[in-house]
Amino acid sequence: VVGAVDAVAAKIELAVRCEAANIPLIAAMGAGNKLDPSKLQIADVYKTSVCPLARAMRTTLRKKGVKHLTVAYSTEEPVHPAQTIDNEGQSLAGSRRKDVPASAAFVPSAMGLLIASYVVRKIGQIE
Repeated sequence: VVGAVDAVAAKIELAVRCEAANIPLIAAMGAGNKLDPSKLQIADVYKTSVCPLARAMRTTLRKKGVKHLTVAYSTEEPVHPAQTIDNEGQSLAGSRRKDVPASAAFVPSAMGLLIASYVVRKIGQIE
């Protein structure tokens, strides 16, 4: 199973159900605010670093008793916008609003290709 859903609750539920049914799963972690596809890796969620989504997943999965989850994630520190803007493009300097992660089109695409490669290699038993 490829877990390429955005909702964290859905990612967690998928991981819980797949582990209970002994079904292999690879889940995509966050690609938002990333610009370097060469920093993408595949690892167990418990061996990841840098990725805030993987960190949140680890915490919840540990509580739910999930012992293993293969993920695609980025070791790149997120790039943050120079300044926050509102819907009309006006600066919100000093705003406490949390920015929504943005994706450069090529990073999620590269993550999808990395996951596809992993799946094909696993099905073909090619290491």
